[in-house]
Amino acid sequence: MPAPKSLTRLIELLHQALRAQLHHAPDHPLAMKSQADLEDYLPALLAEFGTIRLETSGVGFSCQGEPVTGAPNAAMALAREMDAREIGGVELEPGLDPEEIRTLLFILQMRPQRVAEMGGAATLLPDDGLLRVLPREELTAPRVATPLRDSDVELDWERMFAAPERSVPKAIPDTFDPIPWVSASPGAVPATVPEAFPEPAPLTPEELARVQVPRELEEIVELPDEPAAPLPPSPAALRDELSDLFRTALASTTSVDKAGPRSPWGVDHRDSLKRFGFSIPGYACMAGAGARLMLEAMDPGTVRDALRKAFSEFEAADQGNILLGVPGFPAGEHALRRALDFLAPELLAQAVAHTHVSHRPSMFDLALLTVALMQCVPDRELSLDAIRGRLQFEGWGMQEVEDFKEAIQWECQGTDTKLHMSLERHAIHKLDPHLVMTLGRQLIRGKRVDDIRSMLAQLEEEFSSPQESVRRHGTEILANLADGLPETGLPMDLENRMLAAARYRLSAENDQLVAQWCAQTVEAILNRWIPAGNFTALHNEMRNLGDLAYPSVGAAAWKPQLLRDLLARLGSSANIALLVPLLFQKGAGLPIPQVHAILALIGTPAAAHLAASLEIEEDPSHRTHLAEALRAIGKRAVPVLQEQLASSHPHMVDTALMLLAQAGDKGVLPDMLLAISHQDMRVRRTAVTAVAALAGKPAAAMALAETLADGDQAAQLETLNLLGDLGEPAALPAILRMLTPDKAAGDDAQRLRLRAVETLGRIPGNDSVKPLQELFQKKGLFKGREPVGIRIAAAKALAAMNTQEAREAMALAMENEPTDEVKAVLRQHLIR
Repeated sequence: MPAPKSLTRLIELLHQALRAQLHHAPDHPLAMKSQADLEDYLPALLAEFGTIRLETSGVGFSCQGEPVTGAPNAAMALAREMDAREIGGVELEPGLDPEEIRTLLFILQMRPQRVAEMGGAATLLPDDGLLRVLPREELTAPRVATPLRDSDVELDWERMFAAPERSVPKAIPDTFDPIPWVSASPGAVPATVPEAFPEPAPLTPEELARVQVPRELEEIVELPDEPAAPLPPSPAALRDELSDLFRTALASTTSVDKAGPRSPWGVDHRDSLKRFGFSIPGYACMAGAGARLMLEAMDPGTVRDALRKAFSEFEAADQGNILLGVPGFPAGEHALRRALDFLAPELLAQAVAHTHVSHRPSMFDLALLTVALMQCVPDRELSLDAIRGRLQFEGWGMQEVEDFKEAIQWECQGTDTKLHMSLERHAIHKLDPHLVMTLGRQLIRGKRVDDIRSMLAQLEEEFSSPQESVRRHGTEILANLADGLPETGLPMDLENRMLAAARYRLSAENDQLVAQWCAQTVEAILNRWIPAGNFTALHNEMRNLGDLAYPSVGAAAWKPQLLRDLLARLGSSANIALLVPLLFQKGAGLPIPQVHAILALIGTPAAAHLAASLEIEEDPSHRTHLAEALRAIGKRAVPVLQEQLASSHPHMVDTALMLLAQAGDKGVLPDMLLAISHQDMRVRRTAVTAVAALAGKPAAAMALAETLADGDQAAQLETLNLLGDLGEPAALPAILRMLTPDKAAGDDAQRLRLRAVETLGRIPGNDSVKPLQELFQKKGLFKGREPVGIRIAAAKALAAMNTQEAREAMALAMENEPTDEVKAVLRQHLIR
């Protein structure tokens, strides 16, 4: 048996190569390096130890019945990919062809459903090869289902965030050797199917038509296109949706006397609310709204702006009613609840001003009402500031505002005193969470570090409670404390302590609401680190979150999506605007690869901002850095780059084409084909190169040939030149049409004919030789004998082809050529 360290290194190299190919284009330096490292290490290992048999054991690998220890993240992730494709293990023999390893890696990149449809992984490997996949019944190691630790999870970003694959069918070439059961009748099945895999379902004629030939394998059966992922609503549509939801909630109201068990009001407060006509809306209609509108993955600022615009259509009294319903808001609607908490001071100020104008109460009654409404607002200081500004707008003087503030604080003072005393005598979970959150905000604003440490210690005790209600209570208070962090922040050890508590609870928690509060805490702290310039710690923390975002055995199904939404929310425009300048700094700040890693973790939001920056950037070096950052994001930048193909800026279209070709997503091929007819010639050249790299030269030549008859002469000359660069026979019919009689009038037409003749000489094959040979006939290709210039160009074209057929055509032409000048050119090239 090989040394355990040798096997661990092999598993690490296999996993690195797989991840690099999933995340990067095949010609990306990281993908090429990881593949080269694997191909250099494996032959030496096999030569030293002989045949190696690795078996999956549920959470890792074993060899000869002994578990392979070390590299748990890589082993777990690689074993999971094999299990998903019904691969029980692999057997490697000395002399292994590197192409077999590449085929195995490609199989692990395919969707499991597609592998099963093709008959299993064993059918895709050569029968006489030295790499064999192991069926389940051959396994000797017992399979275990040990629950995974979240810290052992390896993240695969491209597989989690990639949009549904949209493939472009391609014709099967004549030399294509199909899989036996694909080339048979629609009802045919393989002659032999490994017993470890289920028998594939018969293929319909429509499925047989969807066959493409990728570079990595010679054949693959294409599955039907998956439905496109739903798109989030536009800001205007989101505003309308939220407006309708809250109107529905306001249509069903409840008296404050019938408030639920979490009612925050005392008797005096309820009497005050009732006296001024306030009631609690029924928020049952909000259940499921966040998932339907995709709010959790949105930037919180977007949700707040849409909600603020929706509330502007409501009367001030209704805004006060909306505020009163916040304590009883559905627990699962976290994004809406956060937006309501943020806008609560504004709603409070509108309700107080409306009550003052409509009812003209005394200052004491208005203060009592304000305190009752403030029980639904997490930040007292922000509420007082909002009320001050709103009442000054109504004509209050500075002294009146100060007196009113003192009246409010007097009403609150008794509550604060009782709360301080209660914290000393009772556990924190026995107190009203709103009162504790309000006190916590005051402690943070006053930077009373010792009191914050004491409160945090009590909250940490709640996190380990077996009761969900206690954990919810503690994590909600912690999230509120994190949201209240000032710009200057708290001592770094306190912030790290809050972050570590939230992240640990996030990884271990199985209650979705507790996990949402923890995610809010993490998001608030990381959002403060970005403007503070704490980028190294940000990079490390986002990598930790990435590890948690991968699905693990025994973990709740909703948790990976929660982590993805958290990372997507970090990609707000304000945050990315602070990260992008780091790309242009050399020798200072965060290394550029780490900036690329942060942007790649954020994904599509980062790509959108980078594309917008690239569109207006004038510095060529900055453009290069922005393009490299987009390239590092990989396939998650494809939707953004696809939109840039319609840009009015040629340099944006040019860059997008180059990056899309490197990303390797064939779903964007139709849009790239349209760019071949772009007005800018540089864009045309890049489009041809990109399409050729993504779909092959024949597809690029066919698309380019369709544009040959359009445009001005300069465009046609350049198109002929590009067709010559491709050298594909598929473009011959379009080139020959440039030699027809109706194109033969005038000097411009003669230039096109000369360029067409030169292009024919750059396309190999006998199909190009025949029309060139006919140009020397007494009766030319389309009319009488061709002009001397055309015949000389044909001679040079035949000479450039340098084939036996071309030389024979030149010899025949020289025998019948009446013009000495043309004959001399033919003789010169034949002798050469």
